[in-house]
Amino acid sequence: MAGTGEKAGSIEVCPFCGSAELEFSGASDGVTCRGCGRRFYLSDLVDKNESGTNENMRRPNTRRTESAERNLAFALSEIDRVATANGLPRSVRDSAGLVYRSAVERNLVKGRPIDVLAAASVYCSCRISGIPRTLDEIAENANIGRRELGRTYRHLSKELGLGLSPARPQDYIGRYCDALKLGTEVRERALSLIRKASENDLLSGLGPAGVTAAAVYISAIICGEHRSQKQVAEAADISEVTLRSRYRELADGLGIRIEFS
Repeated sequence: MAGTGEKAGSIEVCPFCGSAELEFSGASDGVTCRGCGRRFYLSDLVDKNESGTNENMRRPNTRRTESAERNLAFALSEIDRVATANGLPRSVRDSAGLVYRSAVERNLVKGRPIDVLAAASVYCSCRISGIPRTLDEIAENANIGRRELGRTYRHLSKELGLGLSPARPQDYIGRYCDALKLGTEVRERALSLIRKASENDLLSGLGPAGVTAAAVYISAIICGEHRSQKQVAEAADISEVTLRSRYRELADGLGIRIEFS
């Protein structure tokens, strides 16, 4: 996108909320308002006659309807892009679209960028569908900040009454073990470690990806199916530094004595 602010031959404030925090697309006449979150097009605002001179503004209701339709189309394209980048099935994309539409109907989109709302809708859909994806994964593939995504997800979940509980480490065990081609014994051992860690209050404040990766790494060693730190970190999409921190905390907290490589 081009910069925020004025654009030559354009507008200076949002026609819907009056905010001057506008972002202009360098490739089209699209404009995103950071004040109210709406995306609209300059061509929607001004008609041109054959000589190229500006005529009267279109009627507000017509303009707003067209803008809302374009915003929805943009949001759905973002949902499709983020879902594709995360390898998610069509059912998740459809569900994310419903979440976004519900947010629009409840007027929850004001002041929030459409791309962030779209990504948050995808994450909500993953949680609803029981498909394990972390905030970090969604944020990275959506090219937005994790913190902003998390805030928007919590906002949608609360206001839409989705009843989603926090992500649990055990939800990711199967996915990581599949990626690492680890057997049932490792999965069961990892699940047991996470349960014990939870009972001993060792998981407070820790991200589920790192905890799960640590449990899988330790369990694989115990079960004789060793995987390297690099392999496990890549499967969980975390750094090796994070993996080492988590497995040391887990091992120390549970009194596990094994040789780490």
